[in-house]
Amino acid sequence: MLAAYLKRLDLLISNDTGPMHLAAAMGTPTLALFLASARVQDTGPVGKGHVIIEPSLDCHPCLAPCPQPGCHHAIASEAVTFWAHKLLNQERLIPVDDDTVHHPTWVYLSATDLQGYHAYLPLVRRPLDSRDFWLWLHRAAWGQVLDGSTFSFSPLKEWLEMILIRHYLPPQADPGFVKGESSLSELRQAASRGEKLAVEILGLVDNGQPSPVRILQKIEALGEVDRALRRIGVAYPELAALVEFFSWTSGTSTVRKSPPWPRNFGRLTGSSGGSGKWPWRVWQN
Repeated sequence: MLAAYLKRLDLLISNDTGPMHLAAAMGTPTLALFLASARVQDTGPVGKGHVIIEPSLDCHPCLAPCPQPGCHHAIASEAVTFWAHKLLNQERLIPVDDDTVHHPTWVYLSATDLQGYHAYLPLVRRPLDSRDFWLWLHRAAWGQVLDGSTFSFSPLKEWLEMILIRHYLPPQADPGFVKGESSLSELRQAASRGEKLAVEILGLVDNGQPSPVRILQKIEALGEVDRALRRIGVAYPELAALVEFFSWTSGTSTVRKSPPWPRNFGRLTGSSGGSGKWPWRVWQN
């Protein structure tokens, strides 16, 4: 019955709740207010054309109970009215310039990329910062990391360039380019070293007379690679997701097959003419 009522609405204004997700599933436009621990990239409404407002505060999303939640006062009623009016009148939802009404908040439009994966696009144009730079960089990276040679980067590259131009102002400072390129190089070298050791261990195991001592030595060296990767993830949190994925695939690969992740990641970051250099060219331009 609730789903039927929600389907009849012209617009639902709600925080991050079950009815909000149900309304989005029924095709009802939603204006979602994400407070406290809610984060749009984690639990935003699924589907095209929804608008999400969340506070732009250092403490958001919060990780502990807050006695004085500043996020409850960060979203201006004028901002809610502005976007509710556009949704009710079925106006085109395009990025607007920053103003006092939208400060301090982020406003997002739910959409999909050319591959059908969900995306949340900024509706208030601000200079590209480190957080969003790395969000889009991960989107550019994961398809090639997971799919390898079957992944086609060109259509996604064009879509991402369009998003960066339409939805952002040029960055005012380095969004992580210099340190990120160095850390990515370290990560690639460590991942390649791990793959080489895994292949050597498999070769020793397949030997008709395997040497337990040599196998243990290789396993210890592989453990050092894992520790090096984790140090990179701690030193540069923007790469933590890649580090965790490498550790997971290494742990779940069969004893007869080394994980393909290092090879795919090497293709992503290693070639000066490949897609791995694309994020850096975007920053330089």
